[in-house]
Amino acid sequence: MVLLSVCGARPGVGSPQKAASDGVLAWHRDGGFAGFCDALEVSAAGEARATSCRSAGAAKSAALSREDRSRLDRWRSSFGDVSIEVKDSGAADSMVVTLKLKGNGTAHPTQAEQQEMLNWAERIYTQNRP
Repeated sequence: MVLLSVCGARPGVGSPQKAASDGVLAWHRDGGFAGFCDALEVSAAGEARATSCRSAGAAKSAALSREDRSRLDRWRSSFGDVSIEVKDSGAADSMVVTLKLKGNGTAHPTQAEQQEMLNWAERIYTQNRP
């Protein structure tokens, strides 16, 4: 079972995993059979920072490409604050993926747009995996 939820959240309220003060996007993947514990934070300046608990303290940072920065900026200008959570139905090895976006707009993303954001964040993480 996959659960997608989106809500307008106030910055800093109800966010157990909070991005850095200038962070505008935070993505986390935890659990699963492989024991994922991955995180990606993207700053307003377009700096992506990937971390994983598998490599104690390891992190890798890189600037977003022009295309990726443009996509992120479009989402931020179109959507308000977005919170997405995807849970699978596994019991002992369930995986949870979350994405939080600090937006300046008023629209809410469709399910297709939510999936696009999740795919984008996972791709950016994979490209910058520590």
